[in-house]
Amino acid sequence: MKNGLKKEYRALIKIKNQLKVMIIPKFSIDFNLLRKTKFSQNNLFLR
Repeated sequence: MKNGLKKEYRALIKIKNQLKVMIIPKFSIDFNLLRKTKFSQNNLFLR
């Protein structure tokens, strides 16, 4: 019983890590795009 739970827990952690890997790069890319557009807008205002 305990062993089976350990295996399931490990599987869950694996899935969680895979989701992290999938989600985080997208967020960082979106964030970089946001920062770039914000930065270019600020440059337009400064001119």
